[in-house]
Amino acid sequence: MTKKFDRFILILTDGARPDVMNELIQRGEMPNLCRHVIENGDFSKATSVFPSTTGPAYVPLLMGLFPGTANMPGIRWFDKKQYAKSGWNSEQFRSYVGVESFLMNSDLNPNFKTLFEIFPNSASVFNSVTRGVKPENELGGKIRFLYWLYAHWTHHWTFIDRMAIEHLVEVAKRKYKFSFVVFPGVDAISHVSHPRAEKVIQAYHDLDSGIGRLAEELKNQGNYESTGILVTADHGLSKTETHFGIPEFFMERKVKTLYHPKIFNRNPKITVAISGNGMANVYVKPQSGDWADFTPHEELKGYVEELINSEPIELAITRNSENEILITGKEGVGSLDKISEDEITYNFSGNDPLRIGDLPNRMTLNESLEHTFDSDFPDALAQIVQIFKSSRTGDLLLSAKEGFDLREAHERPEHFSSHGALSKNHMSVPFLTNFKVNRRFIRTADAFPTILELLGEEVPSGIDGRSLVSEIKELEKIENNL
Repeated sequence: MTKKFDRFILILTDGARPDVMNELIQRGEMPNLCRHVIENGDFSKATSVFPSTTGPAYVPLLMGLFPGTANMPGIRWFDKKQYAKSGWNSEQFRSYVGVESFLMNSDLNPNFKTLFEIFPNSASVFNSVTRGVKPENELGGKIRFLYWLYAHWTHHWTFIDRMAIEHLVEVAKRKYKFSFVVFPGVDAISHVSHPRAEKVIQAYHDLDSGIGRLAEELKNQGNYESTGILVTADHGLSKTETHFGIPEFFMERKVKTLYHPKIFNRNPKITVAISGNGMANVYVKPQSGDWADFTPHEELKGYVEELINSEPIELAITRNSENEILITGKEGVGSLDKISEDEITYNFSGNDPLRIGDLPNRMTLNESLEHTFDSDFPDALAQIVQIFKSSRTGDLLLSAKEGFDLREAHERPEHFSSHGALSKNHMSVPFLTNFKVNRRFIRTADAFPTILELLGEEVPSGIDGRSLVSEIKELEKIENNL
């Protein structure tokens, strides 16, 4: 077991893109981030999860789990088995956009702990995944929803980010063992503009100011060297030019559809749950049987063909069986076969919809990360496998082409940037540390076990992330021998 730090601060810049952040660094516009984080450690890139959206994509950082393992396959979801039960119950569907965000903690897989549960002396700032946080340590938590409501309708997200800076300084003063601080501005402002808008760039600058304030306070407290820092994101974003309504697609074909906010449509044939607006879980009542039953690819084939031939849909993902997943693109179909819990094969007919290139005949999920890390769909094979581990995952998954999103109505304010899909600009995130990282292929789920080991804690079994500490130890050994 390795202990490197006495405390750790994880800073999440919601929606930050590694390319935008790198451009600002190269122009000298993020001096504090360079001086207090990167110069002592590394600027790496990591892959997020599918769906690449706020909430489910916080879970890998705080629990080391993919959304499928955590049983949270979207910011909105539907549970076919629960819906099949007679009468209404509160476990049938969910939308974490609003007051239901407070249900995230109870919806998460109870068999795994959060960092807050492992470190009782922890703080959380502007975060919705708070299981294990003591009420007095949830800074700004009691009125977080009111802050969000105010900023949502006024677009004053700069105000929220600057409050996050004050809380970040407070975190340094109070000497928590672990702290998780969210800066929501990049994501929220990008949604109503675009990822390189002037106000979005200001949100990156505000983050840099916060890092400077944090470093100053840590030095005042004598904890600068003993505090680990990781700055990352839950997802990226891409500019949206066209909305393509998935619920409307089905309703235009006279199919009774349940979707948010129209959640009380009785006797639907299809349910649509959209995440980040670039991804959709689609649940279909099978032709025979009831809602609880799995709906195979053959029954979905007509919808798949029509959707994939429309410009906004880049990938349509279905299952043939428990272990075979079909990935349909515009010019080909991929077959992803799960050989064991950790081994897969991938083949395709026509052109590869994932555009990966040469692959081994058989590979582990970690090996698949290396082969797809720099592709158009980073870590796509592992992410497609993991999401189907959840009982709440749809029969049909849709990943939008960049430039499009999948929610036309009921999205106020209108979104001009989106995320959630498997595409590179949604899946790639910055991973900045004040300690050396000697691994090129990183997932955000790797943060959880790495933080545990750097604070001297055991890493639990069964999680999806892999600690970077062994690589750190190997690097230190090499440096000591030079």
